[in-house]
Amino acid sequence: MRFQNQQRTRYLSRRDQFRLAVMVCLIGFVVMAIDVASRPSSWYWLTGIPAGDGQSGERSSADEKISFKPKSNRDLPPGVIRVVEPKIGTESTETDEGTNDKPLAEWAVTPEQIATIDDNSVGLRNSERDLYYELLGRTRDLPIDTLKKNARSDVSFTVLMNESTHFLGELVTIKGEFRRLTQIPVGQNDQNLTTVWEGWLFNRDSGTNPYCIRCTSLPQGMPTGELSPPVVVEVTGYFFKRYGYPRADFELHVAPLIVAAEPKWMKPVSLADRGDGEVAKYVLGGAAVLGLGLLVILWRFRAGDKQFEQQHLKRLSGASDDAIVSIGELPTVTVEESLRQFAETQLPEIRSENEAE
Repeated sequence: MRFQNQQRTRYLSRRDQFRLAVMVCLIGFVVMAIDVASRPSSWYWLTGIPAGDGQSGERSSADEKISFKPKSNRDLPPGVIRVVEPKIGTESTETDEGTNDKPLAEWAVTPEQIATIDDNSVGLRNSERDLYYELLGRTRDLPIDTLKKNARSDVSFTVLMNESTHFLGELVTIKGEFRRLTQIPVGQNDQNLTTVWEGWLFNRDSGTNPYCIRCTSLPQGMPTGELSPPVVVEVTGYFFKRYGYPRADFELHVAPLIVAAEPKWMKPVSLADRGDGEVAKYVLGGAAVLGLGLLVILWRFRAGDKQFEQQHLKRLSGASDDAIVSIGELPTVTVEESLRQFAETQLPEIRSENEAE
C-alpha cells in the first residue's frame, strides 16, 4: 500500500526563488569585486600612481636577439681608411637641384652631424662631443612641446638596439622608471653647460637592460642617487647612439643613449594634492551604504528562516491533534505485569534449552 501526501510543501516558491536569485547575484558581485580589487590600477584614484607601475617587467623575449657587446676598437691596418656612412632619411629641406631653399628645422639633426657619431662604441669620442653638447643645449633651450610634437613614441628598446643606425639623431619619447640618477662631470663646451645628470631608466621593453639618459636639469624635488622605490618619468630627447659602458661585473655593455630634455616626473599624486577629497567621502559613504544594505538583507533572510522553523517545520515534524488524543487510548502495562509475563513465557523456554545442552 502506498501513501501519498496530497498537500506538498512548496520549498521552491516564488519567494524562495527570489531569495536564491539574490544570493547568486551577491556571490557574483563578490567574485567580480575580488577581481577588480586585486588589480593595483583600481586603487590609483586613492593612492596615486605608484612608482614603477606597468614599467618594470621580466626580461624581454627579444633580448636573446640583441648584441650587448660594443664593437671592437682595434686599429685598422696601415693604408686602410674607415668610412662612416652618413644616415640618410633625416628630415632635410634639400631640393632636387641640390640646394637648400630654407634651413633645417631647429630641432632636426643633419646627416653631416650624424656622420660624426661613432655608434656602438665605448664612451664618448672626441668627434662626438661637439654634437653631444649641442644636443644637450638644444633640449635645454627648445620648448618641450616642440620636442614632443616631433618625437616618436613607437620605437621600442629592441628596435633601437637592433636598428640603431636608422634612428641616430631621431627624437624619441620613452616612459619608464629611474633606478639610479647621478650627476656626472661636464667637459668644456660652447653651450655654457655646467650640470649634466645621468639616469638609468628601465621599462617593460628593456626588461633588465637600461636606457642611459642624459639631461641638464631635473624637476624640483626629484630624488637622486640609488632610487628605491624607482621614480617613474617620461623623457623626450635625441637617440644619440648605442653607448658602451663597463658594468659592475667588469664586462662591457651597451645601452641606448638618449640626450633628453628635463624629464617629466610622474610622481604619485595624493587625493589631497588632486583636490579629490570629496570623491573619497562619496566612495566611502557608498561602501558604507552598500554594507548596511547587505546586513539588512542577511537579517531578513535570517528572520525568514526562523519564521519557517516556527511555522512550517513545526507543522511537518510535530504530531497532529488526533495522534495526541489516540495516545491516551493505548493500553498500558506496569513493570510488575511485564516481569510476570516474561517469567511465565520466556523462563520455561530458557530452562529447557539449558537442560538440553
